[in-house]
Amino acid sequence: MLSAVLCLSACSDDSDTIKGSGNPISEGEEARRMLFMYIVADNNLSSFAQDDLSEVLAVADKIPNDCYLLAFVDDNNDPRVLRYFNNNGEGDYETVYNFGREFSACDTTDMRVLFDWVEENYPAQSVDMIFWSHATGWLRDDDYRSVQQYSFGYDIYVGNNSECSRMYIEELAAFIETMPVKPDRIMFDACFMQSVEVAYAMRKSANWIIASPAEIPAPGAPYDVLVPLFFNDVATPQDIIYAYKQAYEGTSTGVVLSAVKCDAMQQLADATAVVVKNAFEGVSGSDCGDVFSYLPGGYFYGKNAFPNFFDMNSVMLKYLSADDYIAWKAALDVALPYSCASKYWYTDVKGKVIDVDDSWSGISMYLPNTGSYFDKFNTSFSSLEWYAAAGWNEIE
Repeated sequence: MLSAVLCLSACSDDSDTIKGSGNPISEGEEARRMLFMYIVADNNLSSFAQDDLSEVLAVADKIPNDCYLLAFVDDNNDPRVLRYFNNNGEGDYETVYNFGREFSACDTTDMRVLFDWVEENYPAQSVDMIFWSHATGWLRDDDYRSVQQYSFGYDIYVGNNSECSRMYIEELAAFIETMPVKPDRIMFDACFMQSVEVAYAMRKSANWIIASPAEIPAPGAPYDVLVPLFFNDVATPQDIIYAYKQAYEGTSTGVVLSAVKCDAMQQLADATAVVVKNAFEGVSGSDCGDVFSYLPGGYFYGKNAFPNFFDMNSVMLKYLSADDYIAWKAALDVALPYSCASKYWYTDVKGKVIDVDDSWSGISMYLPNTGSYFDKFNTSFSSLEWYAAAGWNEIE
């Protein structure tokens, strides 16, 4: 189904398959690749979703005729699937599926209905995906019973008592692993998704995870710039994140992005497990005031709570010996080959500007902390795959 979410390959810009003669591939035909956007915007981001879809339409003429670009959109209107295509040299789109009912975009039962339909009607040889919504990475809603704690997605739908739906990252990873075609790249246009806990959970879900360890500005990615890259044979994850960042140069928000190579995540977990027991026995997140983080000091207000989202490299620089750090960093460099950041970015949660630190790497980590505020975070952290894989279970 999602065979082409973030399509890497594409035809050259002067090819007739992009502009000019020829007709787009028909529904039911197998595409060379598909870019599939999964937009959960039945929330306060609905207007920003429309802006991003307008950016997609502006460059829809760049979509190769043997490829698909589909966007599932759950916003303030009926949930629907849109297809964007090149119509005789002009960008165009059509609604190819309308659910005609409320849709729980963060529930795997409804997701299965959608994905099965896409797989049947829009098969593709390769797939890239974009997941677009609110997010908090590995955090669980049951930590503080707040609408801000939902891992990925925030979907308000008409159900029992107008429920708010979220999806734990483990649920999303397991769901994607059932797809007939493994996505090449998954990009999260959502906050806090580039954490080592998320990347490890999704290590079997795709070849690459592109995301931010910090907050994403509400306007999100510059799709008029990125869509052509997704359909470019030679474009790399590095090209995508740099183009994204470039769109925010000179703005008051800024952005931080990185790309994780999923098949190297086990190696990073093994390298981390080697050093965790010796270096972090007795260490608490409260000891890390001088460590670079994407949410300095964390955030606790009422029922809303966020940890510091410490930068992983900055933590290891502080606590590892020189030799241990060199060995560990070699594994990080393989798993995290691409990262970029504006000179500063704005965190809306804290209401402040954060300057990039020399020790930043582009991926966050949780460090167990003391204090009642962190008890539920610590409990949730201990349930993650990363917790045991990285050796945290060996610490008393």
